[in-house]
Amino acid sequence: MWSIGVIAYMLLSGRPPFYGNTDDETLARVRTGKFTFPPSAFEQVSEQAKDFISRLLVVDQTERMNARQAQTHPWLHSWDQSPEALRADILGSLRTFHKFSTLKKVAMEVVAFTLRPDQIKGLRREFEKVDVCSNGEITLEELSRALESSGLLSPADLGALVKGLDVGRQHAGTISWHEFLAATMDAALLDEEHIQLAFQRIDTGRSGFISKENFAELVGADMTPEQVQQVFAEVDLDQDGKLSCEEFASLMKGTATPQPPLRTAAPGAGRRGPGNVNGGRAEPMLGADSSSSSLTSMNSGSVSSASSSSSTPSNSPE
Repeated sequence: MWSIGVIAYMLLSGRPPFYGNTDDETLARVRTGKFTFPPSAFEQVSEQAKDFISRLLVVDQTERMNARQAQTHPWLHSWDQSPEALRADILGSLRTFHKFSTLKKVAMEVVAFTLRPDQIKGLRREFEKVDVCSNGEITLEELSRALESSGLLSPADLGALVKGLDVGRQHAGTISWHEFLAATMDAALLDEEHIQLAFQRIDTGRSGFISKENFAELVGADMTPEQVQQVFAEVDLDQDGKLSCEEFASLMKGTATPQPPLRTAAPGAGRRGPGNVNGGRAEPMLGADSSSSSLTSMNSGSVSSASSSSSTPSNSPE
């Protein structure tokens, strides 16, 4: 905590708080703990900032501010602002997304990796409104707070929506940037080009079809063979064990309505095993069955060739 005080002093003034003509003289001044705020260096520095430093540069550590006290000091919260309101259409997109089939959710994340920066700039701004910690992930609490403060949900509706997006069971209670992007992207972005790109990235063998094996490879060890079979059967309307590009496009555009499967293959059929394209390690995966309203998580390895244009937001200028 003493060191934080020294660093804060130097960052604000450009000079050390304790200075001597020799090392011995400097150390002697450090031991006394006596320092000043020269007007030439601190004329533009607030009294709150000076108080923050003064409560840290205290020789007696029992009188010095501890970490918890420092975190709550008014100077560190002088820039706090009320959350910015989210766009009204974000709520509708989230509601729609959590009703999608699990396979479509995964495919939407594949599409998200193909988008250009200019196509996601607006959504990045919305994500940053919720991601108050700027760590590339948002918690369910942050999402709830943002939706409620934006006046988009009543308390009752808020509970229902958050439950529908609850990824905490398998994803540590967070929603990643690409999950958010997949859930909120403009429907107009699901054009032939992006659907074709997504299809090609899932059809790793370039067979012209997406098989259960392709889907199992995509989700890795986060789904059991039985879960893969169930998820795939819900969208494989003709039950031939594969999806053509046309069938995939219909699924993504919402022009095909999945029907209950007429028959079910043996548990684990088509499973290629827990391996995936990044050596068998998958990111946490969500909602294994179709009733799950969780956001799905993308296997990072499966999109290693994807454009980096939709990478995690940072604080750097666009």
